Amino acid sequence: KDMVEILSNALAGDATSGTVSLLAKSIGGAEKVEFITPSVADPYLLMKLDIDRAWASLAYSLNKEGFTTIDQNQSAGVFYINYTAPEDEEKGWFRGLFSSDDDKLEIDYQIKTTDSADGVEVRVLSKDGLGLDRQTAIRVLKSVRANLS
Repeated sequence: KDMVEILSNALAGDATSGTVSLLAKSIGGAEKVEFITPSVADPYLLMKLDIDRAWASLAYSLNKEGFTTIDQNQSAGVFYINYTAPEDEEKGWFRGLFSSDDDKLEIDYQIKTTDSADGVEVRVLSKDGLGLDRQTAIRVLKSVRANLS
């Protein structure tokens, strides 16, 4: 896992692939990550990057601030993650004193990537690969987007 993390960090920050900050709007041109909320479909992030750079950036962001990647399948375009919202982390501080590193985290969500003509679409699904309620999907996607900077 350490080698994958090192490689993801290197690819995510590769200066030859464009701007380093994916959220920078005025530096280097157009915004690289857009939050799309269609009225009749599930919300998603649109990453205006090639699939390899998007995958590396997501791999890096899904191991920061509330996210833990449990498993990933790049050929299927899926990350299996555990997500603890920041307010849940604060509630769990005392509990964390008595838990061990051997406690196995469970998969909460799948982060699914799909290559499209406009870039890479990133959607959040239930642990079983089903759609989520709109509010939960938006909350998780906003956290993913925040970690992409």
